[in-house]
Amino acid sequence: MANSPAKFDVDKLAHLARLELTDAEQATYGRQLGAVLEYIDEIAKMPIKLSAEQAGNVAPHHKLHNISRADAVVDDGIETAELLANAPMAEETAIKVHAVLGGQDE
Repeated sequence: MANSPAKFDVDKLAHLARLELTDAEQATYGRQLGAVLEYIDEIAKMPIKLSAEQAGNVAPHHKLHNISRADAVVDDGIETAELLANAPMAEETAIKVHAVLGGQDE
């Protein structure tokens, strides 16, 4: 069983998960993993029949697209100096805030 695909998969998964498995554990997990993968293959072969309503709720992968917008500078009419003048604390061109995680204000 040392060169079987299930054994190889278990070794690789154990390495990635930083687990040290005995040979008995590798054999057991190899059989269990193989059974799970066989079951997934069986499910994948099953014909799927959806009603029109159900089919409408499934997003076809070919219609997915990026909906993020491009970055753009927005001029909302507020000048930096005016904004900083209204801030409780400012340093150069930035609003200064109290430390949230540890440390103290200067």
